[in-house]
Amino acid sequence: MKIKPTHVRFFKKRLLTSIMKTFIFLFCTAVFSFNGENAFSQQKVTIDQDQEATLRQVFKIIQNQTDYDFIYPKRLFRNAPIVQLEKGEILVEDLLKKTLTLANFNFELSESNAIIISEKVTPIDDNVQVTEVSGQVVDRNGAPVPGVSISVKGTDKGVVTDFDGNFTVTEIGPNDVLVFSYVGMQTQEITIGSQSMINITMLEDLVGLEQVVVIGYGTAKKADLSSSIATVSGLDKINSRPSLSPTDFLQGNVAGVTVVQNGGSPVESASVVIRGIGTLSNETPLWVVDGMPYYGGPLNPNDIESMSILKDAAAAAVYGAQASSGVIVVTTKSGKAGKPKVNVEISSGYYHASNLPTPLTAQEQSSVYNQATDNAGVGRLPAHDPVQNPWGAVNRTNWIDAIFRDALFTNASLTFSGGNDKGRYMTSFNFQDREGTLVGTSSKRLILRLKGDY
Repeated sequence: MKIKPTHVRFFKKRLLTSIMKTFIFLFCTAVFSFNGENAFSQQKVTIDQDQEATLRQVFKIIQNQTDYDFIYPKRLFRNAPIVQLEKGEILVEDLLKKTLTLANFNFELSESNAIIISEKVTPIDDNVQVTEVSGQVVDRNGAPVPGVSISVKGTDKGVVTDFDGNFTVTEIGPNDVLVFSYVGMQTQEITIGSQSMINITMLEDLVGLEQVVVIGYGTAKKADLSSSIATVSGLDKINSRPSLSPTDFLQGNVAGVTVVQNGGSPVESASVVIRGIGTLSNETPLWVVDGMPYYGGPLNPNDIESMSILKDAAAAAVYGAQASSGVIVVTTKSGKAGKPKVNVEISSGYYHASNLPTPLTAQEQSSVYNQATDNAGVGRLPAHDPVQNPWGAVNRTNWIDAIFRDALFTNASLTFSGGNDKGRYMTSFNFQDREGTLVGTSSKRLILRLKGDY
């Protein structure tokens, strides 16, 4: 009699199952523990030769070989020493530690894969009392940010940055916390400690920016509004396509707002209807540009920074009876403090008339006329009687195709902007050469705009 070793097979099966479970556990642990910091600590760059380099040149080497970007104040490395680089491969983290430690700087990796550089603070005795703190606030491009609100947390004390982004806060202690806030930027809190100089880099807060709405008498958070106000979202993406009129921003982008093109002539402006036709005949919404009612000519779409639509009576009440059909609030672009900038944009394309009616052919038109006269019991008209006028039943011209066409256009914009601590300016010039979709119509338009803040 033979005895089968079933217990051995069962043992092997259990052992195989245990090994598989252990492998899956270790694999999941490795996968879920991998994050951006681990990748940062393992990323390497190659240095082609022994060389001396500035900190900015070191950052350039890292940027060319990795996906990392750097954020730091523009004047941070004014007196930074030259570093010695050796040929070969080196970890990004080790390279930054080697170069920045000598220059007394710190670095940290943000969630957006950007490396933020800041000055290293040497700790001193906590008993030392700091009575004054100064510094500068810049954006991620190193440009000064004026108008940033800086307050001491828990108090009513605060200051605002000047045109160069500089600030000074007095009569504060090492345990105080400074709160930096600005519309469209992330709020930051910094503990004073022993620092007497604080430089801050403000980062964009896209979510917070979308929640700020321009209303008739200022700005407000969308969550705090009880009236019906809509904003044109994604204006930068809309403006990236050829646009010849501000109404192009509204068409199909805002609920409750209807934009209708009046015919195929380019000299005819589009009709904008907010929540239905107004109480007065041919009434149109009130346009408000930079806080003032606007009754002038067309605006340059490239000059528009934001658009809000006040739909109901509560939102538009500040403008009175002239706003009975709604209000379109436009904020135009302004110059920024810094070096003068020149921006040129040229676009071209064509308009195509669609959903056109289909006309009757000559045979169909003659048939309809003859049927009408036969039903009325009168004689047929000679023009439509094929016996008297056979040529009248011959199809010769499609009049819809004859009067409509694909209309070409060219749009060119030139902008000058700049400013200093005393004021900012922006000058824009726009030229449009446009054919109409209706044959025989066209237009040429010049727009010059000057805006200054002092």
